[in-house]
Parts: sequence; C-alpha cells; structure tokens
Amino acid sequence: MNSNNNFKIPPSIFNAFEICKYQAWLMQHGIIADQHNSFIEIGRLLDDTTYKRDRKNIILAGFPAKIDIITKNNGDYLIVEVKKSSKSLDSAIWQLKYYLYILRKKDLIFKAKLKIPEERKNYNITLDKNDIVEIDRKLDKIKIIILQDLPPNKKRIKFCSACGHNEFCWA
Repeated sequence: MNSNNNFKIPPSIFNAFEICKYQAWLMQHGIIADQHNSFIEIGRLLDDTTYKRDRKNIILAGFPAKIDIITKNNGDYLIVEVKKSSKSLDSAIWQLKYYLYILRKKDLIFKAKLKIPEERKNYNITLDKNDIVEIDRKLDKIKIIILQDLPPNKKRIKFCSACGHNEFCWA
C-alpha cells in the first residue's frame, strides 16, 4: 500500500469520484448538495424506513465516514451499505471495497454487503490484493483532482439529472 494515509479521502468522495470528478471536487471543497433534491430526500426516507432493527449510521473513531449498518453474522462483523437502486452499482461496490480497505489499514477485518431493498438485491463484497492496488491507484488520481484550486471540466453524464449538485453545473 502506498502513502495515502496522510490525506484521508472520505468514502463519499471516493464514491462520487467514481461517478463524476466534478461532483467529488465540489464535495471536497465544502460545496453541499441541494438538500431538497428529491433523490436526496428519497435516500433519507430509505434510511429512515429500512432495516429499523439494525444499528445504523455508525461512526468509528478515526474513520472518515458513517457506515450505514454494522452487524454481526455467524461470528463475523459485517458492514452494510444501503443504496436506493443499482444504477450506480460499480461505484457502490468500490465504495464498500474502500470501506474494507480503510478498516484493514486499522487491522480490522470485516465482511461487507451491499443491499438494494427496492430491488430486493444483495451483493457480498470482498477485498482482494488486486482491489488494494486498484484503490491505491484511484486514490492517487482522486488526490490530484480534488486538491486542485479549480474544478475539473464538467461533463454531462446520465446521473446529472438526479444529482444534488446539478445546479452548480448546468443552472
């Protein structure tokens, strides 16, 4: 693993970067998404109405994010990420792999699961040596972009219409 531990990139920015570099830059620079965006409100509603019996929105000391759910399953600790759809499945998987990566750096071994309740889908997520190399590579790229004074060029993608930062790009 390389020297990425001196600058912590939150998993939310790691996830955003997988989808849109411009959004990741905005988030890193403290520009908050429109909290009245219907997709953000749906996400909050999903959080409030699903998996009510589980411990949710857990913050671990020194961990730069909230974990949706932590539970114990057959003696193993399991982190669970809940998403409203599988439209950005790849970025959600990489976000969970990044959680596992951060936890492993703290000598904590967890298993992970991605749940999409609306679609009744569950994915078991693992972290292997190739993933670690790829995450280190991605972190280097992310740092180059988000630490710049100016954002990268905007690029219209299929996720723009649902993005809470849309007004900063196309208003």
